[in-house]
Amino acid sequence: MSPAIRDGEVVYMKPSPGETLHRGDIVLVKGDRGFRLHRLILADACRDVFITRGDRGLQDDPAVRRAQILGVAVAKEVRVGRAAVTARFKGSRGKLLRTLARGQAALRKVVVGTRLW
Repeated sequence: MSPAIRDGEVVYMKPSPGETLHRGDIVLVKGDRGFRLHRLILADACRDVFITRGDRGLQDDPAVRRAQILGVAVAKEVRVGRAAVTARFKGSRGKLLRTLARGQAALRKVVVGTRLW
């Protein structure tokens, strides 16, 4: 699910009834190929059809039913300085924390790269 969620990051989930699922939500699905954490592209609760896709995916995942959706991602842990903090996926504070963490990681790569050079 990169860039929203990178490998190894801790993600916080909450159960969600089908009526409250919206396009753009990141959902945990148990499908034929196992578990996946992808963004919801189509949410049609009336027909019980939900389609997901990874953020860098070029094709949609196979359609799933509401019963296969285990929950919705609400936040993830990010490192800001030396502290691990919880950054929500919705809201300005969460966006700020996620941006700070990404900037810090990029700066760390630059510093390490210049030391090696």
